[in-house]
Amino acid sequence: MTSNNHLEPRPAHVVREEIGDLEAYLHGIPEGIRSSGAFAAYESRLKGLKDELYWSELGAEAEKRNESLMDLRLHNSRDVATVPPTMLGELLKKWQRFYDALGQSAKGEATPRGFIARDITKQTQLGVLATPPGSFVVRMVLQPEQQAIDPSESLAFRAYGLLQGLAAVGDDSAQLRAEYQKVQARVASHYVDILQLLDGEHLDVDVNLATPGGAVGFEHTGISHSWAASAQSAFTDSIEFEENELALVGLLSGANLRRLTFELDLGQDDAIKGDIFPDLQTRVDGAVIGARYKAIVRERVEFDKMQGRPNISYVLIGLEPD
Repeated sequence: MTSNNHLEPRPAHVVREEIGDLEAYLHGIPEGIRSSGAFAAYESRLKGLKDELYWSELGAEAEKRNESLMDLRLHNSRDVATVPPTMLGELLKKWQRFYDALGQSAKGEATPRGFIARDITKQTQLGVLATPPGSFVVRMVLQPEQQAIDPSESLAFRAYGLLQGLAAVGDDSAQLRAEYQKVQARVASHYVDILQLLDGEHLDVDVNLATPGGAVGFEHTGISHSWAASAQSAFTDSIEFEENELALVGLLSGANLRRLTFELDLGQDDAIKGDIFPDLQTRVDGAVIGARYKAIVRERVEFDKMQGRPNISYVLIGLEPD
């Protein structure tokens, strides 16, 4: 479920006082009576108050820091009280890559692989803050490059708008394919990766923004782990399996002129290997291993229906220093 809410929570001290009064009242009721369901409305009200307190404190911190904040607020559908730290670390790594790709798409410079331009990543870089107590929340600050006079016009917020578009269609495969066409393959691939990671732990995530000064206010987008299968299916269906010519920037990490093979490090734990076009042998012979190059690569994608995944091969057809 996705919403675009401009919330108006009350001051935190007011909400805390009401929470305290309601909790004191409920604690005075015998457990057997309280659990019978007769006080469900009060329990629901308490949950709503705690949500209001969360938003109030998020907004207060954004105002105090005078910076826009993004929260990843996790919910475990299996009612498990812990989240594996390795999963949390993996989520943060994948989220940064996803947000960089969203920024690249928002700027209209989407590429399927390789390094993303530094002028984009400076605007989509997220910085982790101290985790708020009381829930599974990762709080991040949008970096100074993103603190524009009008935040709604910044690349970081335009990237968030693309995220809202993806989440708004939920698990509707047809609409997902349409959204994938808008954001391009790199964003779609990272989105699927995140959903599959969340699905492995039965976690949903709320992506919440707070901006000081009321320029944007509060924004909320919910992502459900249950969308993983549909997102993967839509991604597979949306790929055109054909030959593509890609312009990539990476580090030449290997070249074997006898076998005419190469390896290109694209950053973010991504690399490709393939063949060197014979006419390019002389140019590759003069290349420096470990140096950064602009590479023209012919990509051939064939979908293996038996394996349920694409087989991808590469041929290096152009190489220039970056």
